[in-house]
Amino acid sequence: MNKLRLFILFIIVIFIFTANINFPQSGAWNPSGADLTYPRTLLKNSEVAGVISSLSSNYLIKDLYLHIYNSSQSSIPSGNSTDGERLSRSHIAKNSAFITLIGKKIVSGTVSDLTSAEEDALILKAENLLENINTAVAGLLSYDSWQWRSKELIDYSITYDLLKGYGISDAELALSKTKIQEFAGNLYNHSVNDNIFGITFLNYTCNNHTLMTFAAIGLTAVVLNDATSSDNNQKPVNWINAAMWNIDNVFFRDNDRQSEPGQYAGYAEGPYYLRYAMINCLPFFRSMGYFLPSGATDYTFNNVTRSIENPFFDNNYDYIYQWIRDIRQPNGRMPAIEDTYINRSFPELVQTGKSVYNWPIRYVGNISGQLSPGNSDSRANYVAANIDTQEITNDLFQSFPLAGDLVFREGWDSTSTYMHVLAKHGIARTNAYGHKQADVSSFLIYSNGEIMALDPGYISYANRDQVDNAYNHNMILVDGSGPSPGTPSNSNDADGYIENTFETTNLYYGESRTNYQNTDITRCFLFVRGIYFIDGDFVTAAASHNYQWQLHGNGLEGGDPNNGGAFYDNLENGQGRWEKNGVNLLVQCIADNGATSYTKATAKHEVSYNVSGDHTMMQVNKNNIQNTEFLSVLYPYSSIAPSITTISSNPALINISDGTYNDIVFIQNGIGSQTLLAATTGLVSDLSSDSELLLFTTTENSANDFVQLFVKNGTGVVYGSREYVNSDTRMDIAFQKTDPLNYEGYVSSSGTVVFDIYGSALSVSGDNVSSFQNLSDGRVSVLFSGASNFSIDIENSVPVEISELYCIQEGLNVLLKWTTATEVNNFGFEIERSQINLKYDNRNLQFQKIGFVEGHGNSNSPKEYTFIDKKITSGKYFYRLKQIDNDGKFEYSEVIEVDVDLPLKFELIQNYPNPFNPSTNIIYSIPQTSYVVIKVFDILGNEI
Repeated sequence: MNKLRLFILFIIVIFIFTANINFPQSGAWNPSGADLTYPRTLLKNSEVAGVISSLSSNYLIKDLYLHIYNSSQSSIPSGNSTDGERLSRSHIAKNSAFITLIGKKIVSGTVSDLTSAEEDALILKAENLLENINTAVAGLLSYDSWQWRSKELIDYSITYDLLKGYGISDAELALSKTKIQEFAGNLYNHSVNDNIFGITFLNYTCNNHTLMTFAAIGLTAVVLNDATSSDNNQKPVNWINAAMWNIDNVFFRDNDRQSEPGQYAGYAEGPYYLRYAMINCLPFFRSMGYFLPSGATDYTFNNVTRSIENPFFDNNYDYIYQWIRDIRQPNGRMPAIEDTYINRSFPELVQTGKSVYNWPIRYVGNISGQLSPGNSDSRANYVAANIDTQEITNDLFQSFPLAGDLVFREGWDSTSTYMHVLAKHGIARTNAYGHKQADVSSFLIYSNGEIMALDPGYISYANRDQVDNAYNHNMILVDGSGPSPGTPSNSNDADGYIENTFETTNLYYGESRTNYQNTDITRCFLFVRGIYFIDGDFVTAAASHNYQWQLHGNGLEGGDPNNGGAFYDNLENGQGRWEKNGVNLLVQCIADNGATSYTKATAKHEVSYNVSGDHTMMQVNKNNIQNTEFLSVLYPYSSIAPSITTISSNPALINISDGTYNDIVFIQNGIGSQTLLAATTGLVSDLSSDSELLLFTTTENSANDFVQLFVKNGTGVVYGSREYVNSDTRMDIAFQKTDPLNYEGYVSSSGTVVFDIYGSALSVSGDNVSSFQNLSDGRVSVLFSGASNFSIDIENSVPVEISELYCIQEGLNVLLKWTTATEVNNFGFEIERSQINLKYDNRNLQFQKIGFVEGHGNSNSPKEYTFIDKKITSGKYFYRLKQIDNDGKFEYSEVIEVDVDLPLKFELIQNYPNPFNPSTNIIYSIPQTSYVVIKVFDILGNEI
């Protein structure tokens, strides 16, 4: 018997020894410097008071908290097997724990404390959900479903973390911890170990699926860092190594990586799938920020060790956050490019803890709906972050060549005009795979709160073929086709390039270049004065093709402009107009030497998830030709329509007039000079240039005074007898007069350029300005050593020096007084007046001549002048003087203003002239807006 006992004891010792060797109870993750306090995911206990305070001071936070509270009061679904049931259970669990930690409820708009019984009920609900987690995870062939399981795992891990932060004991949460550990272990096992025909999850997916899966596993490692197990799949140390290594790998290191470290390279799968992945990554990153300090740590996966920065503090992610912030539309939504839904924003970025990524909420729909689209619920995440929104003041012109984005914008407010151009190349294109549409060189336009030139959006992955072809985008088709859309195994087959960008005060410029269907296409975009766009397209091929220029506007022919939008056909004049909710997009397009035909068609765009709508597209066709050019003007407006007219098709020439400025734009292929006759263009003098694309702007007065010009790949511009620019080499040149004593512009390369400034330059400044020389004929020659923005300050050579100018109200009139110190050949002064005009947001006042005062010719002594403006009513007035020389040259004075406040009583002023024949002026004032009857009597008292 003793021998038997000894044998049994020996067997037990061997078993224990073997078990300890092969299956140790280890695997906890205990990094140096870790903050082991709870909570450690959405917020720390020290931040709870700030959230409570915001419930009284921040309406948005209070509204979201109400939704979270209502969710916590929801009934638990009886089922626990379908995606919808499991997700709903996890959302209720997290929201119940969050409400418990904050300790507040909102009933009938009033914030009050939870009772002890209410807290106990929420805790019991959260624990019940944790203890009954469906931990089963399907194998590799069901990895698509992991996107939903990953969100459950995150919610449940956060639930556990918040309950621990509230003070629930380890003993009470023991079963909950076991369930979460088992759930994470199953997801980890399939994502790392499953192998079918040599293919693993990581070999197959280097995209948002990988990021979502490992972010969930990583966050669980932070929450359950002290968990141990004899199962390698359930060890937090394995989870965190796999999570950190693979997330860093997908973003920045793999051949199929989605971005580039240290550069504005965007995210290859596009804005929506960045957000889709970051819904999981951001809470993981935030938890890492709470759990560990900044700095790099070694992480090992598949026997490869990398030093990786804590992602919450890693500046590489800031390049991605800044990119998505800077390409966003003025209403806060992401541009609906590639597989991105219309009307989606990115409020989850609040979890970065930086208000610069929490821009104002301006998009359609409430913030609660944006944060809880059904498959995820980030409302508690948003409230816990508790940071203010921040208005964006970044540059209005943004170019991200690596990401393939070109952005023009008038401003950052929600009514501003905006254009986005897409042209990806390299990994930004190739690694997008199944989320890359056939959209290279496509663009969208937004203005005054509406998308007016559509990119079609993303109906759903199953139905993306309705909107992902080149036909569905604002592109040029070649024989009816464009590049191929992306598939899960192949991206589309056309690289795009954003090139040759520059900006001046009143002109932004950039190009997209691509090749598909054996055709080179370069699209040149100008944003003029922050108001409208010019698109000049150069199309070249080795063989003849049929080309089709397309514009998808946000409206349907025969539609309701106040409900879905309408299209108005003027194709016989090369024009179409779309109107939606009071916003218009007027489009004029011509082909060089004339279009073969103008057509229209109905196309699809996304309205909401799995719901499509129809709109009308405008098509300009040029058939059976090897090379051609398209010239289009895209003019959004909400009140006053511009005048846009095709002047000729050889060259392709369009005139744009808005009442203040007159723009002439033409396009030509080749380097020959074109002379545009004054009789054709409506200008005072002939206009000549060898530019491939020319914009020439004058004022709309009788003299057509020069304002600005743009030359693409040219050497000069001559207007009348003046040569405004002349270059010794072909280049892109922008040149504009910003005020009477200053010019500015841009040149694209080195060379000598002569500018007509009607005087002498005091200085010429710019990064690559080597030297300058004043010429005797009022021009300046500037030597550039490379591409450069530049500015020219000219001498004040005005022969009349105005030393004093002011205006005041005197009774019912405005008195202008000015004094000249010296005068040379002074013919006189035209007096011009303007009232406030909101058409251009006060940038361009509409001045009109109201009088003339003769000058003294030549004088070396002070001369005083006065002018009385009698034709006024109450309001704000602006005045300026147009000083005219004997030879016809002129200069404008500064603008002065006066607020006129006429007496608030009835007053009738003696008419003038009196007697009169045939007309007279009658001035009166009344105390309020009214209908007025005026009667006139002759000297005998007869009413006439």
